[in-house]
This record gives sequence, C-alpha cells and structure tokens, in this order.
Amino acid sequence: MESPDKPTAPAPASATTPAPAPAPAAKQLRPNEDPEAAAGFGKGQAGKKGTPPPPGPRYPRAGAEVVTPDGTPGFGAFHGSFDSIRWDGLRGPHAHNKLWHLLHHKKWTYVGAHTPELSLALAIFQAGYLATAFCYVWSRKERRFLAERSLLAAPRLEVKVAEFPAYGLSATFARGKRTASISREVGSFLYLCKTSWDGLEIDVQLDTRWYGQALTSVCPIEGGVANATQKTGPLPARGKVVIDGKLYALDGATEGWGALDYTNGLLARDTRWRWASMSGQVPHGPAVGLNLVTGFNQPRPGTHSGENAIWIDRDVIPVGAARIDCDPAQPERPWHVSTEDGKVDLEFRPEAVRRESTDAKLVKSAYVQPIGTYHGSIKNADGKPVSIDGLIGVAEDHSARW
Repeated sequence: MESPDKPTAPAPASATTPAPAPAPAAKQLRPNEDPEAAAGFGKGQAGKKGTPPPPGPRYPRAGAEVVTPDGTPGFGAFHGSFDSIRWDGLRGPHAHNKLWHLLHHKKWTYVGAHTPELSLALAIFQAGYLATAFCYVWSRKERRFLAERSLLAAPRLEVKVAEFPAYGLSATFARGKRTASISREVGSFLYLCKTSWDGLEIDVQLDTRWYGQALTSVCPIEGGVANATQKTGPLPARGKVVIDGKLYALDGATEGWGALDYTNGLLARDTRWRWASMSGQVPHGPAVGLNLVTGFNQPRPGTHSGENAIWIDRDVIPVGAARIDCDPAQPERPWHVSTEDGKVDLEFRPEAVRRESTDAKLVKSAYVQPIGTYHGSIKNADGKPVSIDGLIGVAEDHSARW
C-alpha cells in the first residue's frame, strides 16, 4: 500500500483540460501606502495575530504629492504619509521666485521619547539661509538636564532635511565629530534617531508596526503659501542613551514611548504657535497620543483639516479647535489644554522648562518647551472618557521671525 504521506503525482495534462488561470498580480503599493489598509482592514478582516483589526481611516488617504496636478496645494488632513513633500510644482498665485523660496521654505524633523526615568528630544531644522540642531535629555529621577546640545549650522553643508516624511526620511546634522540624524529606510518599520555629540550618544528606534498611525495636514499659511506637517501618535521607543559613559535603556511598549513630527512648508516671515503633545500607555489600557496646536496650521472653517488629533491605539480621531493656556511669564506653572468640542480636557504639569533664544539678525526665535505630565481626560471615538493621569509629554510656546 502506498504511504498516505507520499504526495500523489499530478495527472498528465490533456488537450481537453483547460490551463489554470494565472494568479492575480499582487497590488503594487506606493512607497508610503499602508499595506494593512490596502488589504481592507477596517472592513471585517483580521489584523495581526492576537490583535483586533484597526478601525477604518477617518481621513482620506495621503497621496503621492502635496501639490495637485493643477499646481495648487492639496489642502486637507490625510491618513498616512505622502511619498514626498515638494513645492516646486506650484503654479499661478501660489508660485514664487527662487529668492522668495529661499526666504520662506522651512523643513524640520523632531523626535521626542519618554520613559519613567527620562525624556529626550532631537530636532533638526533647515531653512534656505540657516539651519540648527538641538537635543536634550531630562532625568525625571534626578530632576535635572543630563545633557543639552544646540548649534546653529550651515544649511545643505552641515544640515540636510530631505523631502521624504516617512520612507526615505533623512534629516542629518554633521560638524566634525558632532553628528545627529533621524531616518527611515525604504521598506522599514523603524524611525532611527541617533546622535554622537560631546559625550552624548543616542541610539533609539521608534516602531510604527503596532501604534501611531500617521496624520498629515496640509494647511494654508497667511503670509506664506502652505505647510505640510506629518504627526505620529504613540510609537514604542527602544534603544539606549549613553551620557559620559552611563547607560540609560528604553524598552519598547513597556516603558519607552515616542512621537515624530516632520514639517515642510512655505511659511510666513513671522510665525507663532503653542503646541501640546503626549504619548504613552494608560495603565492596563490603550496606547494614547495627543497633538494640538494653536496659532498655526489651523483647520479651515467647519472642517477637521488641521493637525489636531488624538490617538487611541491604532485609531486617529480628529478633534476641534484647541485652547492651550499658560502664563508666558511663568511657563513652569500648570497649563490648561482643551478642545472646543470637549474631547480633550487636560492639565499639563511641567517638571522642567527648556528655553532657547536666537538672535541672528535675519532670524529671531524665542522657544520655551516644558517637559511634564498630563492629567484629566480625553474621549474616544464613542464619546467615552479615557482617564489620563501622568502620561508624559511636552508643551511649547514658540515665536519666530524667520
């Protein structure tokens, strides 16, 4: 008897047997298209093993370019990442000469990450005529900055920020042995954040596989043309920080959480905003993120086309106009952070305040960024409150002439 485990040879083909139909071609995804969403998640299919499927997007999907075929900015809020953010295709009243672009084009990438032990940030900024990079590490236990680094730099020579907000992201600073970078390789799930800067070594990864869906907002700018900003929700942060030989570890979804901001726009000469951001996981609850701004990237009337949003696990939920109230003379006092639609009602309690002022004649900037914890509540998509008590984040009050 033939063993049942032995494969049976296929029957010979005959002239009357039709040839099998060719397999359907695999869907070709754009570089930044979410393969899970393209597969139809949110319509009943299962997600990764052991997890529920993410909800369907509440925004239209980001496309390949932010400039439409007719040469106008594609204003709106979008789920996911654009393949690239370039403004050279603008036409008509939105088009300007090269000198105007040199004076108004600004690009930056910012990463913040937090654990119960420390908070860190790295930012790389490029304008046509000026660039800068800064990073810091704050110890929650020691209640002091373990490291602060900041330098003005030469655009295109010492600082370069590419036009790619996700796959292909590359923001770099290099001056001799001082280096910093934020990057993501094509096809990778990871944003990489690295520095080697006067005794400070950062090697941290932000993982996009489970949480932190990207939200991209393209907004009109009075006195400029348009700004595109991509924000992520809470992303597990893994890696290490070494300061003068002492090691600090970040351990993914158990303790380390971070978020990323990529911004690229033709901005006004004078710009001011207040910003609130948090990321983390509610004890025995969901991963939660917050991004609110006032004075900048405002939604068009009657729409949720700005960058204000909350994240609950993989769900990106639009929220209304924000209020970010503080005492500018005493930013170390509590801030009140809320939205007009009642979905956000939080108190931000600073632990430390990082300040930086720049006066380079052509450019002036006053920057205050407290680091601290959020307390209060946000509402999920069903309107049910989610209690927030001690999630870590930052707030910011920034005015610039650039």
